[in-house]
Amino acid sequence: MTSPAWATTFLTHQLLHYLDHAAPLAGRAIDYRALFSGIDGFDPPESPEAFLRDPHHWLPEPVLRRVLTAAEQAAGSKTVAYEAARYFFGAGRPSQPSLLEVIALAFSDVGGMVGSSHLWAGAYTTYLHLQALMPKRRASVAGGEHQCWLLTRLAPGVAPMLSAHHFLRGSYEGFTQLYEWVESAVCEPSMLQLSLEEIAAEFPGASVRWEGDRVRLLDASGATAAEGRRVSLIAETVELDLNSVPAHPAPIVAVHDGRAAILTSSTPAGVASRGACSAVEIVRGGTVAHGPAIHRFTEGERYGAPYSCYRFRWRERARQADTATAAAMRGQFSAMLLSALQQIQSVQRRLLSATIGQQQLSVENLSLRRRLESQPMHPTILGQSEAIRELCRMIDLLAETDTTVLIMGETGTGKELVAQAIHRQSARSAGPFLAVNCGAVAESLLDSELFGHERGAFTGAISRRRGKFELAHGGTLFLDEIGEVTSAMQVKLLRVLQEREIQRVGGERPVAVDVRIVAATNQLLDKLVAEGRFRQDLYYRLKVVPVTVAPLRERREDIPLLAQHFLQEYTVRLNRRVTAIAPDAMTAMLDYGWPGNVRELRHAIERAVLLAGAQATLTPGLLPTELQPLGPGVPTDAPSAATSAGRPVGLGDWARCSQLLREYGSLDELLAMVEWQIVTEAMAAHGGNKSRAAKALGRSYRWLRKLENRLHPSAIRRPPPPI
Repeated sequence: MTSPAWATTFLTHQLLHYLDHAAPLAGRAIDYRALFSGIDGFDPPESPEAFLRDPHHWLPEPVLRRVLTAAEQAAGSKTVAYEAARYFFGAGRPSQPSLLEVIALAFSDVGGMVGSSHLWAGAYTTYLHLQALMPKRRASVAGGEHQCWLLTRLAPGVAPMLSAHHFLRGSYEGFTQLYEWVESAVCEPSMLQLSLEEIAAEFPGASVRWEGDRVRLLDASGATAAEGRRVSLIAETVELDLNSVPAHPAPIVAVHDGRAAILTSSTPAGVASRGACSAVEIVRGGTVAHGPAIHRFTEGERYGAPYSCYRFRWRERARQADTATAAAMRGQFSAMLLSALQQIQSVQRRLLSATIGQQQLSVENLSLRRRLESQPMHPTILGQSEAIRELCRMIDLLAETDTTVLIMGETGTGKELVAQAIHRQSARSAGPFLAVNCGAVAESLLDSELFGHERGAFTGAISRRRGKFELAHGGTLFLDEIGEVTSAMQVKLLRVLQEREIQRVGGERPVAVDVRIVAATNQLLDKLVAEGRFRQDLYYRLKVVPVTVAPLRERREDIPLLAQHFLQEYTVRLNRRVTAIAPDAMTAMLDYGWPGNVRELRHAIERAVLLAGAQATLTPGLLPTELQPLGPGVPTDAPSAATSAGRPVGLGDWARCSQLLREYGSLDELLAMVEWQIVTEAMAAHGGNKSRAAKALGRSYRWLRKLENRLHPSAIRRPPPPI
């Protein structure tokens, strides 16, 4: 598990200080308590606004992200972070200087301050990495202009956003206002780690559409806001002034012999050498907007790079040079402050680690208490047979790990209940549990259902849609009827299991997902592998830990317990008075083979309770026909109960037929109801799987869906005749 990202409230302090000046009414309208809601492992402060205004606290990065978004909305500007940082160091500077300002004034040198970026910036976040590279002759430009390269990269798991980019620009340009001899300062981006997709996500309705190596960013109206092309980034070797830059323990770009290779130029995709980094270069600029919030794209900008690169330039006018003694004293004082800052940073990181550790222990203790207090351990898995006890032991074992599970068993045995039990007892119990029946979703829709799609990916895709893999992030995804998926889908599922990332339909960038996969099937996958209908590599990826759910006929001792449980459930649900099951009815249930397993037993009890009326005992006559005990003298090979003398039961004479015709109105409607009853019985026998039910009937899935749409409403209004 990765450590959470944290940031100091020195950043929120600047934002709120600026809103007091630029948009005081909107700033006061922010719901500060809501900014902290739903953050795991972090207790909200008693006074959220006071907490955010105090520059000496730490907070989780998601809270900072929410504060930035709220500030953008309050100010009506996407550049509010840039404006806030510049304002803080300029006209809005408080009378009590911050430690950062003290260090900057002690340096009395822009180059020295920027060169130590990684030291002071690391004291304000745990996820932002900075590196400054000073050219060897940084004062070579006439007129006192200086320049350097600033490289930034976010830690994995922290998504870039526009406000963070603007905050960095504003901070570098802003702190130079502390020096009266600095005439101007500009921080210009050469390329950004921020992608076009991440920018589009910040503007409701905006989307990104790829056409080969060309890309367009569309606004909410569908108009093109900017156009770009995929390019390969080329590194440029820069000679550095090593005397002005302290040693970097974890540089973004390695420095060898006073030189560093920085990604600064580009060439069309595929032209650069193999292994080159790719990005998107804007070829036609424009703007994307949402209300007053606007972002401008400029030709030549590059997005989606492995790290961000800025060219920081400042101009100084001549000033009286320090004496040797004064310069030495400044150097010593600056070194002392930086050393103190590093010590503060180290202490803060240790405190954060201890806090996180305590929170994790609290969560684990709470989970253990819930397990000890919950009896039985698996309330939805009922049974007293050895097969059920072994199944529960396996669930307990699997709940302690995060491995992939394959649940095998016949239709109706309760495979999804097993998957839910594994999820509830696992460390992912706080996350979502989502289920997808791969056999019930049409092949053309399953791709979008699982992986999502981008706007415009196909006809009808009017907006971006997240698939089940993204929605189940941090939780468990249950893939039922996994044996029904096509070969193409098997390849995609294999990639997800291997790489832990998915790609939306119509998307260009992979999306990392943290999902536990639990699959289920009622088919013999090893047989499908031998027949070439299921990939062997996917089979072994899924079958890391196989779990078999025994059919009901192999654990008959569980039937009385299950039957009584369903009786109590449907007595309450259907408002009946049935309190007991007659012994001969229980005998009939124990003697039956239950091809539909627990699901069939549930439906049989539901039917019996519904038909019981005012009866207090469930008798054999209330059970389905196939469970009815044969009368005396009736051989087991007697004609089926469905036919008698070649005619359906209930349609044995014209008088009965006339009655049914009058009741249903016409022969067509009577036949339609009979047809619908046969279809529903077929679907029940196949566990609700419409594709397999249609195949058993010798029909297509499309035919069954059309019949369902045509007959289902009338079938609800009027029950079918007995056949």
